[in-house]
Amino acid sequence: TKDSFVKAINKNLIIEFDVRLTKDNKVIIYHDEDLNRLFNINKLIKSTYDAIKSINKDVLFIISPQGNINNNLNNEYLDIEFILKNNNYIDIVMPQLYYGFLNSTMPFIDTLNVWNNIILNNDTKLVIALALYKSGKEDKYAKDGYYEWINNSDIIRNEIKESMKVSKYNGFSLFRYDFLVSNDNKCLEEEVKGLRTFLEEN
Repeated sequence: TKDSFVKAINKNLIIEFDVRLTKDNKVIIYHDEDLNRLFNINKLIKSTYDAIKSINKDVLFIISPQGNINNNLNNEYLDIEFILKNNNYIDIVMPQLYYGFLNSTMPFIDTLNVWNNIILNNDTKLVIALALYKSGKEDKYAKDGYYEWINNSDIIRNEIKESMKVSKYNGFSLFRYDFLVSNDNKCLEEEVKGLRTFLEEN
């Protein structure tokens, strides 16, 4: 990504990359000689959607990609932005927004808004996957938010409240079910108790 190049240059690091010339004479940075890897995932998703709908059009097809859009594209070869601007690929996208509010790299509200804004088609609903499993634990990739999940027991319900404000919101999911009944983690226990109360009131 552009940000990666800037960071590397600022640290005086050596950068290795592949430059390609497209058929319309545009210079791009892309490792592969063709786009097969990138478009095979999109084709797989489209053919799965079509197969499901041919059997029963009422069955919902859901995918749950990483919350980090760049990782989806560069590591998983999933062009989620393409899928979310075209109709008839998926019914629900459930991005794994496993980030706290204080996460330095992927703060929850910013990441939520990015996902809400890239849904440009008329078909796809947004369901947010939330990280209940992090409650009471250190978040080693969050930098400034390292202790956020230890110091706060209201993150999940606050994330649901924020999610309900965005235009494409259609629900949430929790990873994982067994953390709803775990009671060996005081912070998690308080999070679940507060979550139950919030859901009963809303």
